[in-house]
Amino acid sequence: MWAGPETVPALAKSLGHEDIFTRRAALGVLTRLNAAEAAPAIAKLLPNSGERGEASAALKAIGPPAEKSVAPLITHKDVFTAAEACRILGEIGTADSIPPLEAVLAGKPQFTVGAAATDALRAIRGRQK
Repeated sequence: MWAGPETVPALAKSLGHEDIFTRRAALGVLTRLNAAEAAPAIAKLLPNSGERGEASAALKAIGPPAEKSVAPLITHKDVFTAAEACRILGEIGTADSIPPLEAVLAGKPQFTVGAAATDALRAIRGRQK
């Protein structure tokens, strides 16, 4: 209720807190604020399976400004993280996401990641028409 743009840096910092309830509360407020500058901190939550869904929703809500924070995760060693990053890019990605997604596919990824990357490329190319 009292949070505004001036609270984004403190909230983003709270995403690194050891207490999951603190992280989730901060993520909820950042999602509501649609704080693009918090995208790098939010993207760091994607490898955590317990917070992946909420972090994914927050990044999708931010939209294309979150693309640069999500793109490096498409090559994450955890296939679930990589696949979710591909799915996020499928919703928010621009032409900038095409080369990294193509590179993932060229590397013959695990099936889940490959399917998510293929779907993401199809969605991004569809938006460009």
